[in-house]
Amino acid sequence: MFLYKFEDYNALFDLVDYTRVRASLFFKLIRNYHLKNIDELYTVCKKKLPKKERIITSNIDSHISRALDLLLYPKTELILPVARFYGKRLKDYLKKQKVVNKIMFTKELLRGSPVLNSIDLLVDTISIDKLKIALEKFYLFEKFEKEDKKCIIFRTKRGQLFNIYLTDKFSFGNSSFYLSFSESVMETLKKSFSNYDISYDYISNKEKNYKFEEEHEIFKFLHLQFIPYELRWDDDVIKKAIKYEIPELVNISDIKGDFHIHTIFSDGEGYIEDVVQEGKSLGYNYIAITEHSINQKSGNGINVSDWSMERALINFLNKKYSDFNIFSGLEVDILKDGSLDFPYEILKKMDVVLLALHHPEYGTLDPNDKIAYAIKSEIGSILAHPKDRYWGREPLFSLDLPYLFENAKRHSVALEISSIPDRIGFTASEIEEGKKAGIKFAINSDAHAPEYLKNIDIGIVRAKRGWLTKNDIINTYSFERLIKEGIIMKNNRGHV
Repeated sequence: MFLYKFEDYNALFDLVDYTRVRASLFFKLIRNYHLKNIDELYTVCKKKLPKKERIITSNIDSHISRALDLLLYPKTELILPVARFYGKRLKDYLKKQKVVNKIMFTKELLRGSPVLNSIDLLVDTISIDKLKIALEKFYLFEKFEKEDKKCIIFRTKRGQLFNIYLTDKFSFGNSSFYLSFSESVMETLKKSFSNYDISYDYISNKEKNYKFEEEHEIFKFLHLQFIPYELRWDDDVIKKAIKYEIPELVNISDIKGDFHIHTIFSDGEGYIEDVVQEGKSLGYNYIAITEHSINQKSGNGINVSDWSMERALINFLNKKYSDFNIFSGLEVDILKDGSLDFPYEILKKMDVVLLALHHPEYGTLDPNDKIAYAIKSEIGSILAHPKDRYWGREPLFSLDLPYLFENAKRHSVALEISSIPDRIGFTASEIEEGKKAGIKFAINSDAHAPEYLKNIDIGIVRAKRGWLTKNDIINTYSFERLIKEGIIMKNNRGHV
């Protein structure tokens, strides 16, 4: 390969920023393995050498290798977090160069589509010529591919395709409105308002062309409820907006805590105190420390003695941080017969238990039945990452959603929406289906380093695309409501 030398600090620090892993850890790996370039870092992390050789205690090497693959090496498709990362890089650069009056994400990037083929932005520029000169000096720029009056397309050195849509101050609202909807939803919109011609530059009727500087003015003009960007892919949204039936979707400010966090007790990089400080900085009221259980060897799964030690530490820290709740729990493995790999009497003492099927291929029992048996144990509050795979990997089994929803609702188990950037979870339609079935969800970071708690914004986008409100998400609940609904201290578990 040898695509990146370490002298290409842009690539290295893009990797640091994207992964939210401390820069010092990267330099630790560089020094320890005498690495000469980023490709060698990729090889080392792909083989999980740092974990195997105890250079690091966590699975961060796996996170780094996946991030390298998705962020730096050319792909025909981009996952949303990568597209957002590069889109923000260009937005910030163009603002700094002062060649745009206004700039925003648009199209699939704005709608939060899980997979994209391009990174789309809408700009009101002071000069197209000055914009092109600035683009040529952008650190990722390789070549222009196409240009017309409404769009400049360029490709980066890392293979990403940028579409820069052009408009002016007076039509910015029209252009942002027009581009923000999927083609099918825009067709539905046009049919619903057939007395108007809705186009990129204006809205017109037989008498006049209407231009709008701001998008919200168009919704007011059409007497249409504002439609969140994350719903502008759904063909049903226009009908609901006309009737003003779109609910207020969950926002990041609604999140009061995170139920899925790992520390150095299992395969995380941070200490509990580090996670507490990160949680407090995000405005949380609580976090749950849920290490891997003993059967999860690659995750440094802990035994009863280690868990008891950690529980004692958490009890101490709860007294120290009197304004913050630290829940003591576990991400417990579902075994090949559907049983759990931790003593039942110990699980009953925990504040919160996450059920997790990490190895659906083990044994002869259908994985859907394994999950069902674990849920029926009445010991778990959350089913972690039900669709447990990463981009580029084939699913190990087909998840039976109606069966899962039936059991989860019956036994009051919330389903996790993971915020790990490259984890494939429920589709927006599947989340909406779960909501209609009465399922509750938990948006968790599954953090393996304190900084990973910030990835919650990815889970928020995924939840919004499925029409979820804060009432659908258990980690928007207050401490008192968690107790009342049995999510915390379920089955008489105690919290100090």
